[in-house]
Amino acid sequence: MWSLRDSAEPDRPMIAVLDRLLDETVDPGDRARLHAPAFFEWEGLDDAAAERHAVSAVREADRSGDPEAVCRALGAFGYLAYGPDHDDAREPAARRLLAVAADRERGDHVAVAYFQLFLAAGARADLVAARAELDRALAAAAGTQLLELAGVAELFDALVHALAGDVDEAVRRYDALSRYMAEQGLSLASVFGLISRVMRAQATGIVDDDLWQRTRRAADDTWFPVEVPTAFVHLLAGDRKTAAALYRRSPRPARDYAWRAWTTMRAHLAAAAADLAECRLVYDALRPFTGTLGGLDAGSFSVGTVDAALVATAAALGRDDDAAVHRRRADETEDRVRRAARALLTARTPPVPDGGIATPSP
Repeated sequence: MWSLRDSAEPDRPMIAVLDRLLDETVDPGDRARLHAPAFFEWEGLDDAAAERHAVSAVREADRSGDPEAVCRALGAFGYLAYGPDHDDAREPAARRLLAVAADRERGDHVAVAYFQLFLAAGARADLVAARAELDRALAAAAGTQLLELAGVAELFDALVHALAGDVDEAVRRYDALSRYMAEQGLSLASVFGLISRVMRAQATGIVDDDLWQRTRRAADDTWFPVEVPTAFVHLLAGDRKTAAALYRRSPRPARDYAWRAWTTMRAHLAAAAADLAECRLVYDALRPFTGTLGGLDAGSFSVGTVDAALVATAAALGRDDDAAVHRRRADETEDRVRRAARALLTARTPPVPDGGIATPSP
């Protein structure tokens, strides 16, 4: 459920072993079992290598007819599909994984399938369906997997509070989970501390000392690329010159689970920097995701509607009619998601004690 990566460098010795075994292995089921972990070694670091291994895992598993190999391959492919390149395949692949896993009575793979369906619902900005799929994942999981999913549920509940407009409660919940993640040695802890403050700044229009501290801490504490959100904080603060300078030095986002959120921020930065070539690229890249939120597809945060980013880039390009269309869609999406978030809170969200982690609602 979580990425356990603690470095921006691939594990070269592990990759060498996997490559050697793939060269020596003929059985398609065994090859699928090798391609799947090879994917996880490359995801977020080398898009082409990651995609090659995930797609190969499914192809080899299908050749083998081995249900366990199919489950492992679809688990890897589902993670690949969190990014932008296989968006149409993410839900069909998850439903196929669910069918195969349920037939084999493999609760661990069933939980992964429901988790993938949870993210697919978030990707289309359907909070109610996302919560239902997450509940099913929790019901199917056990052991460490259940603990990971409980963390996912905590993040989602914090996000729902933010989307409902209760950003202070959302930050409190993000902080509780961030402390827990830090205690477990998870490097993404400081990233959630930063992103929760970015969400509050977007909602309130205030960039305070706490956000600046979180920005510096995230840059120091994690391998995860935070150049784009750091530049975005400067943009929120009205420092367009620094934002533009940081943006121009930032790499394009990996085509993984954070792509839509990071590209949404990057679109605003490109528009502010008057980088028209990049505006064209990100406008075309984000346009298929109109009506959604950047980050909600990862199930844990939001940096605003994709359409707001499309407004900024369209306006920078002088495409006023397109900007007007996306402005209406942004308003419609915000209203729809806010109403769904408030309905979820009314129906089910339990309180979280200070410094604690709540038990997910049944």
